[in-house]
Order: sequence, then structure tokens, then C-alpha cells
Amino acid sequence: IEISMTEPARAELENVLKTSSSTHIRIIGKDLGESAQAGLVLDEPRKEDETLQLQGIDFVYNRHERELFHQTVIDFKDSWYGQGIVVCSPLSEPC
Repeated sequence: IEISMTEPARAELENVLKTSSSTHIRIIGKDLGESAQAGLVLDEPRKEDETLQLQGIDFVYNRHERELFHQTVIDFKDSWYGQGIVVCSPLSEPC
């Protein structure tokens, strides 16, 4: 699986984990046919999960959703729309 994370996203997620009882961040995905949606939630590993460590942060995802996350980029955006984590993949809408 090929997932990357920008430095602003790493810093933001590190801060979130410091104030949480969770030790992992789950990458969630939804196959919509010709496209997909992805997001992140605080969670703990489950039996059907695979674990990925990026820049010192532990991510988990369901192994059956693996193809949804190929070439995914996790970023932090700060614009006049607001700020937050953005998860982009070739299957999702343009970021």
C-alpha cells in the first residue's frame, strides 16, 4: 500500500493523538463504484486490520479496503474554507 503524509498533517495528527486515549488512526474508505471516499478516525486495531506506520504515527485499515488507499495522500489544509485533515487518493474527487 502506498500512502504518504505531509509534514503539516503529521504535526496535526500528532497533536490529536497526544490528547486522545486512542493509539492509532483508522483510515476508512467507501467504494462508490467508479470513485471512493476516504477519511480518518481515532480507533484501535481489529482482527481484520493491517497496520502502517508513517512518520511515527500508527495507522490501521481493514485489509479488504486496501485497494481504496493506493497512492493516498494525507494532508492538512488551512484556507478560508476552514482547516482540517484531507485524505486524497486517485479514486477520490480532486483535492
